[in-house]
This record gives sequence, C-alpha cells and structure tokens, in this order.
Amino acid sequence: MPGTVTLYEHSDFEGKPFTLRLDNHIEKALHSLKGSDLYDEVSSVRWDLPDDVVVVLYEDADGTGRTYHVGPGRGSDRSTHNENFKNCATSWRWTRPGANHSVLEAFEWISTKGRGSGFDPVAADIGSGGHLQGVGLVEEATLAISTSGNDKARLLIVRWPVQVGSGMGRLVAQFDIGESPLDHGGGLQIADGVLAVGAEDDDAKDRSRVRFFDVRAPMDIQDLDWLDFDRPGPGQGSANKRWTAGAVGLARTVSGYLLMVGSWDSNEIDFYESSMPDLRDAACVFTHVGDWSQFDADRTGWIDGNWASYQSLNLVVDATGRTFFIGSHGPKVIGRDWLDLYELRLAASRNRRVVKIGKRHMEPHGGVNFLHGGAIVIDGTVLHAIATEKNLHDITKINVFEGPGGLRGV
Repeated sequence: MPGTVTLYEHSDFEGKPFTLRLDNHIEKALHSLKGSDLYDEVSSVRWDLPDDVVVVLYEDADGTGRTYHVGPGRGSDRSTHNENFKNCATSWRWTRPGANHSVLEAFEWISTKGRGSGFDPVAADIGSGGHLQGVGLVEEATLAISTSGNDKARLLIVRWPVQVGSGMGRLVAQFDIGESPLDHGGGLQIADGVLAVGAEDDDAKDRSRVRFFDVRAPMDIQDLDWLDFDRPGPGQGSANKRWTAGAVGLARTVSGYLLMVGSWDSNEIDFYESSMPDLRDAACVFTHVGDWSQFDADRTGWIDGNWASYQSLNLVVDATGRTFFIGSHGPKVIGRDWLDLYELRLAASRNRRVVKIGKRHMEPHGGVNFLHGGAIVIDGTVLHAIATEKNLHDITKINVFEGPGGLRGV
C-alpha cells in the first residue's frame, strides 16, 4: 500500500482533516486539492508512508512555487508555518525517490524554498576582498566551498554534526587552489569523489586554470595535478573574458568523464572529455571536444529565449546517457533567483548544442542567493540545490533546497 497523508486546516492537527490515499492516485501525476475544503488552507500534516515513498505539496496549481515534502516513513508536523508553508497547498503528487525518473522531473521536484542553516568559519583565510563562489557536497555532512580573494583562491571544507544544513556547521580545513593573478575561484562540481574547479585572473580576465582534487577523504585532500590544464590552451589565442573559468561542471558518462567550463558570465562554454575512464590514473588527460556561445546560439525550441550570467554550471547524465546541465544565477535585486535546466547535445551543430527545457524560480532567504555560491547536488535519482551568502560572517548562512526524501548524501 502506498500509504496516506492527512492534512489539517489548523495547527496542532485541529480543524477540518482531509486524507490523501495514495493508492487512489497515479504516481508522479499532479493532483489538485480543489474540492477538499483545504485548498490553500493546510496548516498541519500527519503521514504514514512506506520507506520508499514521499509526497510533495505545491503552492501553485501547476506544480510550481513553494514546495513542502513529507515522508518517507511515519511523521507529523504540527505547523507547516515553520517551513513557510502555512495556507499554501493547492496541488500535490507522490513518488518514489529511488525510481527511474527523468532529469526534468527531478529538476521540477526541487523545493523552491530553502531550509536555513549556517556555519562558523572560525579561522577561514580567503584574503582581502574575498567572497564565496562554488559549492559541492563532499559527503552527507560536508561541503566544499570555493572562494575568491585579492591574492588567492581557496577551498573551504565545512562539516555539520550529522547532515549538511542540520544544526550548525564548522570550518574543518582549507587550502589554496590558486594564487595571484589566478586568485578568483569559480563554480565547481564533484563527481565520484573528484572535485573540478576553475581559478581565474579576474583583473585581466584573459586566462585561467582548471584544477582537480581527490576529496574522498576531506581531511586529506589530494591534488590530481596531472589533470590540471591552462586556458587558453595551445592554439587558442588570448582574448578578454573568453578563457576565464567562472563555472566548471564534471560528470561521469558511459565512456569516461565530461567536463564543461564556462567563460566570464558563462557566455561561452567549452567541453572536454577524459582520455581514460579513471581520473586517478596519472596518464589521464582532458581533451577539448567542442564549444558553444550564447552570442550566436539558435534558440529554436527553448522554453524562453533567456540566457543568464551563470556563476555555477552542473552536469547531469541520466541512465540512458542523455546529458543535461543546470545553471544557477541570482540577482542584485532580492527575489530573482533561478535555476535553469538545459539539454546538452554535443553531436549537434555548434549553435544547436544547448536547448533550454526547464526553469525554477527559487526563494532563498537570510541573505543567501544564487548570485555567488550555488550548486546542484545529485543524490541518486534526486536533485537538490544549495546556496550560500556572498561573504563570510561570524555565522555564514546557507540554504538547502531539497528534492523528495530530503538530503541524504551523495
């Protein structure tokens, strides 16, 4: 039996109840609460679900806006107001997080409202003028955060007691990823314990280096320097902003690894493939296999014509080998944060390699946004997002935007 979720009109399980019996509803389909007397009126929830089932409530009838997750297992919430979801629910769906979902489905199920947390940066040393940039989940309780500064780029390793975003985190390690003039760390991604990140010259804006680290043991990070390479490479002429590395994505494919590197504001993207399926083999190198530019892109078939200034680009490869990437961007005006989903078709003509297929309006809070530190985390067949504040404070805030089932680890 798929289980039940009982919704209540008021906090403390008072007022009109309404029970969702999952076996009466199609899995993954969007269902409306109209006709239940609790449309836009849910304030508390009880659930009794199997260990592999979750239910997502949506603010808007089309499955957009704020989201609220319950399950798996048994539980209750006396007041959805604590999750900023009082009197919001208008539609819902149920799913099994471990099932074979499409990337678009997993993307659309990311919560748009972040769960707040923070960390103590203690003796973090990122240099004057530094700020936070890329974020990656090393393990269930540990984040890697890249930074920029006036004389160095660094990687901060931040650990929480049990799980990222639960309780208070603390800086446990830090090390250099670039020195002046390559003192601006960019967006990063971790695949199979290998972290890829760029360090660029943000003054001249004419060069960068892509770097790789083994982060499986976050207190003993190893430099995979045989994979590192400089931009521009041989035969690639110097040009302002073209060969920076503000955002780097890395994912395993059927034959090896795919790397994408975004230039300044990710206006151009370069693609590289590994020569071997094992990045820890010292004979492995990355070879340039193509590029794409937003300036001459054919946007036929895009859901809209917009390309943003992406500070993070994260690759996702599905079970069939189809390749996607998600760009995160935020505003200088609060409330304009977005995640955008693209399908990548490397075999297509240059101006048709990228197609925009989805977008999510995110709602970070507490000074957090996707303008600087942001990332997508791949958790089995579930996607989550993480964002940070721009600068370090006595307590630096993060938001975790969870997919169905909550953040459990890589």
